[in-house]
Amino acid sequence: MPGSGDRPAGWRFDFEAADTAATEVELAVQALREFVALLEQDVPVVTEDWLGRFREVFDVDSSGYRVEVDLLAEDLQALATSIRAKAVEAAVASM
Repeated sequence: MPGSGDRPAGWRFDFEAADTAATEVELAVQALREFVALLEQDVPVVTEDWLGRFREVFDVDSSGYRVEVDLLAEDLQALATSIRAKAVEAAVASM
């Protein structure tokens, strides 16, 4: 019955692929956060003597990308969590 959660005969959940996918997504989250941390370390050096209109643009844009990266990292972490949850569901369903 469609939508009931029943799987066709011979259906098999690929637990290894799910684990690999979730791990790779988690690594991407970690890389994004490390990237932002490195950029933020460089901001004081880059902006130390920087004055003028483009400095203001930089300040606004840099705070914006931090928000965007944080949102992306949260979405990716939710995806990894969802993949792992589906693997648990599949394991329970196969019992």
